[in-house]
Amino acid sequence: MRVAVVLLLFAVSQTLFSAADAEFFSWAWMSGSNLIDQMGAYGDFRSESPGNASIVPSARQGSAYWLDSSRGELWLFGGATGSSTATAYNDLWRYRIASNSWTWMAGSNTTGSAGIYGTRGAGTSSTTPGSRIQPAFWMDSQRREMWLFGGISGADALNDLWKYSIDNNTWTWVGGNSSGSQLGVYGTLGQASNTTFPGARWLSTSWIDATGRLCLFGGVFLNVSYMYFDDIWCYSANDSTWTWVGGSNSTDNSAVYGQLGVPGVQNTPGGRLAAASWFDTINNRLWLYGGGIFRGVVRSATTLGDLWRYDMTPGSWTWMGGQSTTNGLPQYGVQGVSSTDHFPGSRVSSVTWFDESRGDLWLFGGYIYNITASLDDLWRYNLQYQNWTWMGGNRLPDQPGNYGTSGIPSPSNSPSSRIPAALWYVSSSDEVWMFGGTQFVNGTTHRHYNDLWMGFRLRSNGENSTSGSKCISSILSNSSHCCATLCGYCNDCSTGMCTFRVVCPQPSPTSCGTPPAGATNVTCVDGKLSYNLPTSSVVGPVAIVPNVNIRLDGNGTIANASITVQVTGTFQSGLVIVTDCLELAGGQIIVNIDSSLFSNTLNGKELEILRLERPECFVDGLNSTVVVNPPPGGQTCRTVTASKQFRENSGGYRSLVVVFLVTESGCAGVPSDSGGVNVGVVAGSVVGVIIAVSAVIALVVWWKYSRQRQEAKQNAADHFIPPEEM
Repeated sequence: MRVAVVLLLFAVSQTLFSAADAEFFSWAWMSGSNLIDQMGAYGDFRSESPGNASIVPSARQGSAYWLDSSRGELWLFGGATGSSTATAYNDLWRYRIASNSWTWMAGSNTTGSAGIYGTRGAGTSSTTPGSRIQPAFWMDSQRREMWLFGGISGADALNDLWKYSIDNNTWTWVGGNSSGSQLGVYGTLGQASNTTFPGARWLSTSWIDATGRLCLFGGVFLNVSYMYFDDIWCYSANDSTWTWVGGSNSTDNSAVYGQLGVPGVQNTPGGRLAAASWFDTINNRLWLYGGGIFRGVVRSATTLGDLWRYDMTPGSWTWMGGQSTTNGLPQYGVQGVSSTDHFPGSRVSSVTWFDESRGDLWLFGGYIYNITASLDDLWRYNLQYQNWTWMGGNRLPDQPGNYGTSGIPSPSNSPSSRIPAALWYVSSSDEVWMFGGTQFVNGTTHRHYNDLWMGFRLRSNGENSTSGSKCISSILSNSSHCCATLCGYCNDCSTGMCTFRVVCPQPSPTSCGTPPAGATNVTCVDGKLSYNLPTSSVVGPVAIVPNVNIRLDGNGTIANASITVQVTGTFQSGLVIVTDCLELAGGQIIVNIDSSLFSNTLNGKELEILRLERPECFVDGLNSTVVVNPPPGGQTCRTVTASKQFRENSGGYRSLVVVFLVTESGCAGVPSDSGGVNVGVVAGSVVGVIIAVSAVIALVVWWKYSRQRQEAKQNAADHFIPPEEM
């Protein structure tokens, strides 16, 4: 009965807001297969084969991965194709974004390979880590070195430390033990030493702190039973020492939450595995979300959905949000709309990236133990406003992927539900790359992937979040399409930059009108003219007209910032997008209304006229009064006024909107001094219909789920995916 109630509530949450779904993220399938459980092809060792789509790693999960941002290269090591660590790899792959090509760079082309340790600190052409899954890993971008710690191989957890020199193409065993299942040596808390080191573990959280140290938190060790860590360690590559930084030197400690939002020396997330994490280098803070615990012989499973912050200085944990209880379901709300009431719920093995420029923590997918659900949902947490937004993917679990056409991005494309994939974030182009992973359908059927995806954030007009994305040859079938007619995928290839689009232009460019002098990046899509205009060229009033979007680039001040808005009969206007800091030094908003709109239906409507991409440095010098000009011959019984308001948008920007108010006195069919239009009865009826329809759909979804789950065990512990399968 309890399982049925949980599924019913979950189904209801999937149904209520489906009509309001909107796309905020676009994916393109770039490489690999759209089929499951595919074996890869290695090709010639360290021989790049651009255009050879058959050279690709095998399907796998639990790999280590690194980004060499200086060269646009994605690196991938190890992982396992099956649910057993016996199928683990120790191969090293490189993917070059510019050529859309994989290259086998090191390791074996078979599974279950033992490590070749050699002499500690002396790398050779033959030394290599053994096969493993779920290690900790770090990228030293300055030295171009990729670091690897621990993981699990066969039945043994590991604590060996390795580094790979990209320049020399060699692995070096740096520290730790060459044999498995070794306990750590803690030493004195806070003191670096060349005799202390963390014990063997896998499914830890890893990051590089503001001083360049390689740090890790938690993880799991299998002895007689599973043992969970909540310790923090940091390794200095400069002096080859580990430091036990925080947490306990004992295992299986429970969380101590303290007061929400208040740091405390006694606070701790407790021991856990496979938590999602982000590191804020500017503030030297770790952010941690969720994870799991796998207790005892009976495999009692617990999934977590709490959000924590760890300040490296002074070294304290703060419970920042989420649930202090366990096994909670996601609260989605409306896609693209942020709220303090929305959150991803409990989950393990999600993949993440941190958009430091906007202060956004991103999270994709994961696994919920208590309903045995693999996920493909995409979430964003904004550090400034401290709220979650469901940005994409499905509410329902165990969903297949929608691949579309290889190399072509679309909001309708989506990777399947999966854990734990490899993920790279290229901040310079605001692009996400994701490879592989495993989907656990109903907690029993395993589907392994070797597909590579590229994703990026979308704006409402179909463009991605920056105009600085690199031109990717695989998206363009040949160079002649650059800056030409291929749906606007690339609009400035002369400088190697491009802007992705997901909507092909229907009308010819001449149907959009002529932009002003000095305009750049001019596009015409669906009859809407868009262009960039340097802020320095704007010295007088700005006219916002229907079907024209203007982007003001560069910091500056507009002395006479009167904004004239023409609103058409379809309630459309243009939009000014401000990309940098801007000061409006005087002026007002003047709204000219089309005669067909001058009625009581205008009451309460909002019109966005300014979109501020850097709201923190916007200076509003506009007068508070909005002047509304009625059409000639408008009814004297009706008055339209408006006010300006700022709206916090889920896309990380702020919008200035005009809100209309209609008052009527003596108009036909309207009582005197009505103060507007009474729409409560109609709205109530509509809401009643929506609720009734949603309830019917929810029951249908619940019935479908009950049929799918009827063979599932009632005890949530029986549905737990053992750590070696993640």
